[in-house]
Formats: sequence, C-alpha cells, structure tokens
Amino acid sequence: VTSLSEKYEFGEVGRSLYNFIWDEFCDWYIEMSKIPMNQEDETQKNVTRSVLSYTLDRIMRLLHPFMPFVTEHIWQNIPHEGTSIVTSQWPTVDQSLMFEDSKVVMEQLVEIIKSVRQSRLEVNTPLSKSIPIKIQVKDQNVQELLIRNQDYLERFCNPSTLEISTNIDIPEKAMTSVVTAGEVILPLEGLIDMEKEIKRLEKELDKWQKE
Repeated sequence: VTSLSEKYEFGEVGRSLYNFIWDEFCDWYIEMSKIPMNQEDETQKNVTRSVLSYTLDRIMRLLHPFMPFVTEHIWQNIPHEGTSIVTSQWPTVDQSLMFEDSKVVMEQLVEIIKSVRQSRLEVNTPLSKSIPIKIQVKDQNVQELLIRNQDYLERFCNPSTLEISTNIDIPEKAMTSVVTAGEVILPLEGLIDMEKEIKRLEKELDKWQKE
C-alpha cells in the first residue's frame, strides 16, 4: 500500500486494501477467531483479541487518507495510543511478526476448506448438511498439522466424520480434489443419486456440444 501510494496508484491501493480487508481479515481471520474466542483457554483468547485489535488499528491507519471521518470514529473506539488517528504513525512492516510456518498452515487449511466447499457445490450439497470427509495427506508431518487444527476444518467444512491419514481407503464412488496437503475425498455413496447425476451431466454435456 505504501509503495503504491508513493507512485500515486490510488486505484491499486484501494484494490489491495479491499482484498486484504474483505478476503483475508473478514472472510478468514475474523471467522476463524471465533473458535478460540469460544473456548476456555484465556491466554489464547487474549492473544486473539490482541491480534484482532492490532490488525484493525493498522487497517484504520491505512484507510484514513481515503476515509478520514469513518476511520477516526472507529479508531477512537478501539484500544489506541495518542489522541487522534491523524497523528498516529503510518504502518510499517514488522519482520518480527512474520511467521512463515503459521502462514503455510493457514494457506493449507484455507485451500482444503475451499476445496470441500467447491466439491459440495458441484454435487449440490449445502454446507448445512453434514457429510463424511476424508483427507489423504502426503506425510505424517502434514497429518499432525491438520489434526492440531482439526477444529477449523470441522467448523468450516461441517463433516459428519473427518478422517485424516496418510493411507485412506478411497471409496469407489467418491469425488477427489488435489490440494497442497494431499487429496480431499468426499464419498458420494448415499450423498447423491448417481443415476440422476449422470443424466444431469450428460444433459449438460449435450447442451455445450450443441452450442
């Protein structure tokens, strides 16, 4: 944002801020933060609150040149230093807050969640319906990583059962998708009417061929 602002590329500044605020902060971090916030670990709750507050503070500072009144109002109602956002320091990158391992974990979780949601769409199964989900991982390290973060997969994928292993028995009728961590497998037995689905796909194929 700083680099783009210095080049007067304000359209790109707006796009970058929008993508971060909407796609990463709101869509993912705020939603994921609800899990530790609803658990009993007070230390984890405090860490989560601190990260939310810190990030929102920096977002307000970056947005302030474009939305001065709204950002000032929000900033005054969150923990802050100083009397006005106008005189607060412009955000800079703090290398001590760059956690590459955590970034990799988050990217893998998000990729798996997106894969499950896309597969659900393709077989017309709403997220509100619990379904069995299997994840075949490439090694034991990834398996342990996903098991440690299983709460997030359960919250965002709504599995009736969740199996994470290096050696999955893949059903004959299943939808699979390749992800960085391995393969996401959705057994289709009892989930969809296979004959109806085949007819639907054949009809769709015929339509595309005619076009």
